[in-house]
Amino acid sequence: MWCPHCQTEYEDGYTVCVKCGRALEDYTPILTKEEQSVLDLPDETPEPTGRAADALPELLAEVEGEAEARALTDRLTALRVPCLCRPAAGERGEAARYQLLVPKMAVAEARAILEEEEQTARRQSEQQQEADEAEPPAASQKGGFWARLRGRDRKPKEK
Repeated sequence: MWCPHCQTEYEDGYTVCVKCGRALEDYTPILTKEEQSVLDLPDETPEPTGRAADALPELLAEVEGEAEARALTDRLTALRVPCLCRPAAGERGEAARYQLLVPKMAVAEARAILEEEEQTARRQSEQQQEADEAEPPAASQKGGFWARLRGRDRKPKEK
């Protein structure tokens, strides 16, 4: 006799499973519980080694917002660095934090790319600030943009 729910074998004469209370069936499985346990994989999977370990994803950075995460993912992918973007645990919405994951073997290259991107953005920001401080906005100049476009702030011709 056999309990299909508990996978337990019983001697003849029993009709109900002692563990779950279900009706026993009159057949014997191809493999008994002891034989099946020999075929089962261990609960713990061994850690990958070598090239497999190098391909495991590793956290590169966590960024604010989906747009920034997608932009960085696209930039890394364009430079042939595989990259995966996913929301951080429990995060949802446009302002959510996102994790960028890259293979372990590409972390150093990806970090160098991100640092270069950050330095470029910082330089552009500084240059823009310098330009803004050096030149007053067009609206505060005599006549403004549209007046200059129409030629109104040109000096009158001397006679």
